[in-house]
Amino acid sequence: MPMYDYRCPECGAESEDFCPIQLRDGPGERCSQCGAVTERVFSIHAPGTSLRAFDTPIEMYGCAPETPAQMADLRRRCPDIEYTELLVPIARTPQDKKDVLKACGFEDRSGRGG
Repeated sequence: MPMYDYRCPECGAESEDFCPIQLRDGPGERCSQCGAVTERVFSIHAPGTSLRAFDTPIEMYGCAPETPAQMADLRRRCPDIEYTELLVPIARTPQDKKDVLKACGFEDRSGRGG
């Protein structure tokens, strides 16, 4: 299932989530900050992207652990990652995002390793 980036039109908070392709143009989830419905934004995840900090940290809902054991494993694999109150990982840099995705079992197929 593809991962899409979302932005809240009310407060500007950004997040990402997995969504079936057939539902990608529907309304987004509720914003974790203010409760408004988020909108999908177009993003480019191109090779060679700098590792500077994101303008707004990304909440990685698709990688949120579902059990205490999964949470313990994710914290062990990514000790420097912050989490929301709902235990959703927060990526502040592209490297944070790559680390969480790798810990959740996703494979880097860009050919650049990581």
